[in-house]
Amino acid sequence: MLRKKRYVLLLSLLVICMLIGITSHLKNERAVGIAKNLKQKSESLDEVVTEINGKEVSRSALNITFSNGDQVDLLMKMKLSKRLYTVFKHLKHQPTFSFAANMNQDVLSKFVLKKSPEVVKVNFQLDSNQVMHIHQKLYLNAPISSKTKPLFLDTRNYQFLFLNERQQAVAILFDLNLSTWQ
Repeated sequence: MLRKKRYVLLLSLLVICMLIGITSHLKNERAVGIAKNLKQKSESLDEVVTEINGKEVSRSALNITFSNGDQVDLLMKMKLSKRLYTVFKHLKHQPTFSFAANMNQDVLSKFVLKKSPEVVKVNFQLDSNQVMHIHQKLYLNAPISSKTKPLFLDTRNYQFLFLNERQQAVAILFDLNLSTWQ
């Protein structure tokens, strides 16, 4: 009787281990299949823009500081889900990022030099970290005055852009004063 119970217990454990192994193998196969499909199908951010949403992207609030009297530093921490990171990693033309004056209430552009800022590039092939520190400098055409300083400190005057290979915005984040970081 005791021997029969041991045999049933051993057989049950063997079946459970096999099921776990099969499930794990299927998950790996699915992940490899998704990665292969992404490599074959997606060339541009335009094709995967629907993947950019609140479940896939979290961010800190925009931090704004001044340096040298004629520069504005913009800094925001962003975390991509593992899934979205993989999507970006397998794009033929990887996305770039930029802050911009909020087009609905653009009060900043007249103070910023036309060639500023440079877009932020992330090498998704080398960097395996899903957390990005987006940092840009705005170069101003004149030193910041007490009148213009509040305009630059107001996060409502900015938006964050996901740019395709033609430097066109395909996704825009507003309300940069709010953090969605978890």
